[in-house]
Formats: sequence, C-alpha cells, structure tokens
Amino acid sequence: MKRKKSSIEIKFKVAPEAIKGFPTFNEIASEFDLHPSQVALWKKKVITGLGNIFDRKRKIKANL
Repeated sequence: MKRKKSSIEIKFKVAPEAIKGFPTFNEIASEFDLHPSQVALWKKKVITGLGNIFDRKRKIKANL
C-alpha cells in the first residue's frame, strides 16, 4: 500500500480542529480522508512545537 502525502494546506486545516477537541479525531479523519492516528500526530507536533516560538536562541527556518 502506497503512503498518501498530505499537503501543508490540509495540515493547517486539520491541526487546529484537532487542538480544539471538537469534532473528534475520528470525525476529522473521516472528513479529510485520513487515519485518526495521523490527526493525533499532527496535533501533538503542533502542541510540542509551540514552545519553540518563544525561544529566542532558536533560529527559525522558513520552509514555505
């Protein structure tokens, strides 16, 4: 089975929904044709990455 690559736009839509907690991971995953564990992983990455926003010593790389 080939892995599906999700665009950055989808991730920007999914992660905030997952952080809000409503709808559920399953509902979000169904809407965007993803696996619920993928939604949970993106939520975790966003939350853990937020701490780096306020770290002045860390240089931010723009990968846009």
